[in-house]
Amino acid sequence: MKLKLNQLTLFDYLIDNPVLICVKELVENKVKKNKYYELVRLLLDANQSFTEYVIYHMIQDANSKLMQIINQKETNPYLKSCLENDLKILAKIMSINLDALCELANDEGHILAKMEHEPINHKQGVISAHKSFFNRIDSLELDHRAEIFVGILKKYGVGRFALNHGFLVKTSENEPEFIGIENIVTLDWDEIYLYERQKNALFKNTKAFVEGYSSQNALLVGGSGTGKSTSVKTVAKLFAQEGLRLVQMQKGQLIYLPKVLSVIKNQGFRFILFIDDLSFEANEDEYKFLKSFIEGSISDDLSNVVFYVTSNRRHLIKEIRTERENDIHLQDFIQEMTSLSDRFGLTLIYENLDQKEYFSMVKAMAEKEGLSIEEEQLIHDARIYAMRHGKMSGRVANQFIKQVKLDVQTT
Repeated sequence: MKLKLNQLTLFDYLIDNPVLICVKELVENKVKKNKYYELVRLLLDANQSFTEYVIYHMIQDANSKLMQIINQKETNPYLKSCLENDLKILAKIMSINLDALCELANDEGHILAKMEHEPINHKQGVISAHKSFFNRIDSLELDHRAEIFVGILKKYGVGRFALNHGFLVKTSENEPEFIGIENIVTLDWDEIYLYERQKNALFKNTKAFVEGYSSQNALLVGGSGTGKSTSVKTVAKLFAQEGLRLVQMQKGQLIYLPKVLSVIKNQGFRFILFIDDLSFEANEDEYKFLKSFIEGSISDDLSNVVFYVTSNRRHLIKEIRTERENDIHLQDFIQEMTSLSDRFGLTLIYENLDQKEYFSMVKAMAEKEGLSIEEEQLIHDARIYAMRHGKMSGRVANQFIKQVKLDVQTT
């Protein structure tokens, strides 16, 4: 049996993949134990079964040729022929009898086969779609295989952003690195209490952005713990299956913003570029990098990027009285201080809670958690907890409910 790895065209980046090289040697040369256990170790290190590993790297390591197929309305005939060729080769690779490889290496435990029968990869949407395709490829007409597979590519995407919904940016002097977050940790949408007007506006704006309609860059302003960043993370998660990705940057990384944007602008996804808790002192210049790309740059099409920023300040750049007094052109100075905030077409104010709203939030959270505590006692304890923490906010309410649950569990 020949695997024909060297005949891959669009997926040629798999030719030197260490797992596939191991399998090729096992299948074609009947190499036994050493190579077999090298293969097992590689899969254990990746925490993936064989099929999952192959599909993962088909997607993760994709090159510009596959991106070209996704971005085309109709696949060019020569690219379609290349894809049909590659699909035959990949289907043959994924149909390898793993039990036979186990027996070849005298592995009585059939480790390789057991890994395949008990999938361990959690990126089920995109991985499962590809697995399903290759499982039924023999039943598909030859002329339709490439067309169906291109549909899967267009739905789920390829490349570094296809397998995760959220990303943290790690910067260096070279190209920025994107650290994938498989599951964005946040609350359910209905667990963000009391800020319905703000949530609805953010949801409508995000939906319009994902669907390719006119949308706004958004500035979420309010005190700490009011739910600003939670709203952004949650709305991003709601649209993750529709090709929306959340990329979070820190204020100190804004100097790398041009490089980040150059990477994400042609990836076939839509991106929320999220900067949390942002503010600048008057003598800091990093805001100019952000300002130039929010309704200011003519160099690139950034229609697949929207900026969502949270801050405790309505005006992101702090005014210093002595500077205002010494500034000869006072109006110019004031305009510069407010110019960044004015670039956001959607500003949402997350007001601090009053006592009534705080207690309402606590009661709603307690009910959702199924805590059977007398309302009078619950309110009393919630008030004491808020006094100790110096404020009443959604975060404090959530922390209080967690403490109540902990006390109940340990008594």
